[in-house]
Amino acid sequence: MGLLVAGTLAFGAPAYAQNSPAGTVMQAQTGNLIVMPQNSYYWDFDRVVTTLPTDSTPSFFYDVRAMAYVTGAQGATTCRIGLSADTAPSHQPLLFSPVVDVPANTTIAIPLEYVGQAFSGQKLTLSLQFVSGPAPLNIEQWTSVTAEVVPTE
Repeated sequence: MGLLVAGTLAFGAPAYAQNSPAGTVMQAQTGNLIVMPQNSYYWDFDRVVTTLPTDSTPSFFYDVRAMAYVTGAQGATTCRIGLSADTAPSHQPLLFSPVVDVPANTTIAIPLEYVGQAFSGQKLTLSLQFVSGPAPLNIEQWTSVTAEVVPTE
C-alpha cells in the first residue's frame, strides 16, 4: 500500500513525506520569518496534503500536530492558532488553542494536536491557522505542521 503525497508550504517551501505500508508521515515548515499584521487571520498555513488509497483498509486515523513559534514584533500582543482539515473557502478549524499572551521581543512556542478519522479515497488537507492580537506578530521560520496517517485495520 502506498499513499500518494503532495504538499505545499506557505511562501514556496516544499513539504516532505515518507510512506510505508504502515502509513505516511508528512511535514511542512515555514521557510522564513513572516510578519503578521495586528488583528489578522491567516489560514491554510504550512499545508500538507495526501489522498488516501482505495486499495487497502477502508478507514484511517490521522494525528496532526502543530508547533507555532511566535514573537511580539512591536510590543506585547496575543496569538491563537488552529488546525484545519479542509480547503477553501470554508477553512473550518478542527481545534483552536486558547488565546496566548506574547510578550514583546520574546519568542514563545504554542503546541496544538488533533486526532481524527479519514476514509479510503479521501483527499486529506491539513494546515495551520493564526489569529493575531492588538500588535503585529512574527511567525518564526521553524513553525511547522506534522501529520501521521495510519490504517485502522
